[in-house]
Amino acid sequence: MSSRFTWKATKEPMIRLCSTDDDLALTLMTTWSLATGRAMPGVPPVRLSAQQLIDFWAE
Repeated sequence: MSSRFTWKATKEPMIRLCSTDDDLALTLMTTWSLATGRAMPGVPPVRLSAQQLIDFWAE
């Protein structure tokens, strides 16, 4: 079974790196959503318009 993520050894504990820009966008948006209490958009990040992205990230 292959993983969509890669692991990188550092002096710090193991860090899981996203393998694609889509994975990274989803991870960042999920983290922001949890931190701010904002609802995640109901579509993948690549389908959001520029204004929708600005509205999601605006403080």
